[in-house]
Amino acid sequence: MWAFLALDVALIVMPGPDFALVSRNTLRGGRRAGMGTAVGANAGLVIWGLAAVTGLAALLSASATVYSVVKYAGAAYLVALGLHTLWHSMTGTPLSPSSGSAPGGALSMASALRQGLLGSLLNPKSAVLYTALLPQFIPDGAPLLPNLLVLAAINTALALTWFCLCVFALDWLQRRLGAAMQWIERASGVLLVALGMRVAATK
Repeated sequence: MWAFLALDVALIVMPGPDFALVSRNTLRGGRRAGMGTAVGANAGLVIWGLAAVTGLAALLSASATVYSVVKYAGAAYLVALGLHTLWHSMTGTPLSPSSGSAPGGALSMASALRQGLLGSLLNPKSAVLYTALLPQFIPDGAPLLPNLLVLAAINTALALTWFCLCVFALDWLQRRLGAAMQWIERASGVLLVALGMRVAATK
């Protein structure tokens, strides 16, 4: 369990598509949108965990064709969001540091939830995580499904905790850095595009 916790925390805090989406939406819509994105992303992890238990995730990790379809769809989604973020940061209304969100309700809670969920579901590495990595931490002779569910639940809880900390930190920074947040928003757009390209290049 200690070995799993150490590796799981390292994987969670490593910047990836979910982190980039949470950061982007926190900057676009404030704390509420960031939390919505975090909840949506973790809902995707729950679905992946259930898919691993039922064997659907194993199909994805075993089939090159299915994996490629999900991979390229996820890559296109991340690149599109990244380009939209860059476009808005250069042409849209500046972010408001006093309110911690973009004026005019730039991002609704429903949109944030949907983006977080889609970003998580279209990340094929989640399937590989649940089908190839988690079972290695189950002791020999122990029942597979109950233990897999426990590990998946721990992964989801740790990921949600980390994303919430990131949301509060970004919201705090946004309220204090003012105009500099425009550059951070642009950086999140570049990160999304780069992650989308990296996902597309994954073999």
